Amino acid sequence: MQIKIFEDERLNTEFFPGINFVKVFSSYNKPLAVKDIKGDIIYMNEQAKALRLSTNDDICISFNEELPEEIKKLNKSGLLSINKIINTISANKIPQKKYFQIETLTLFNNFGLFNGTLVIFFDMTKIAENIIKLSEINDCKKYDELTGFLLKEQFDEIAEKEAERCKRYGVTFSVVCFSFENLVLIGQSYGQEKLNKLIKYYGMFLNQKFRKTDYLFRFNFNDFYAILTHTDLDVALAKFEKIKKSISEAVKFNGALQPMLYYGISEFDIKRHFKNCRLLIDEAKLEFEKNKTFSFKKF
Repeated sequence: MQIKIFEDERLNTEFFPGINFVKVFSSYNKPLAVKDIKGDIIYMNEQAKALRLSTNDDICISFNEELPEEIKKLNKSGLLSINKIINTISANKIPQKKYFQIETLTLFNNFGLFNGTLVIFFDMTKIAENIIKLSEINDCKKYDELTGFLLKEQFDEIAEKEAERCKRYGVTFSVVCFSFENLVLIGQSYGQEKLNKLIKYYGMFLNQKFRKTDYLFRFNFNDFYAILTHTDLDVALAKFEKIKKSISEAVKFNGALQPMLYYGISEFDIKRHFKNCRLLIDEAKLEFEKNKTFSFKKF
């Protein structure tokens, strides 16, 4: 976009006779610009000039400009209407991203014909940054702080997506219910701080053992689930047997008190589970109880 800043007299007589934009807008406390009929900027107040000098970006919006996803996400809040992000650099060479709501007013000549556009910049950066912070906090609420696992509220949505994928491509997935025996006793014996460190370690350990396409969930204190994508029952069983062994070897406590991993697994069946993925949890829980009871009897 071309910028042609003219002297006051020429601006008044050649483009907008009878209007002294310099006097009208020089004291205006927001960045402001005037475009001519071709769309070139022919006047900017001091605030607009400062904004232009602080960036290499085009400060004005174009009507055929596609809004970036970041702006669309911000505007969904309904609290503001951003239509331009301008990357600026302060006098101290500090980069800052500024969020603007840019409003335009059509200017007419004495004959009522279109003669240019008045462009006003409303800096909404503080509001936008607060909305982004709130959004980040809400995103954090999707994850358990200690383990980094997803929370139970995410399970249904992910399970339904995987069910749709199975229907479309003829694949399957498995749901695993698992927990660590003796966590409560460990907390009572060694204290909450050490217990939290242990749970955090389990989270780090398990996140490394699974693929990026798998999902781990923490429903409650010692109530964990996993969705293993593209994984049938036999493969899931083999995987968790290896994990059970590696966990028992990785963490050792003095005496007989040891954390033990127990699990139960159910495999997705399109006829039984497609309309009710929660059945997978119920079936995995049943298997979990069977395996746990059997282990205690064997012991």
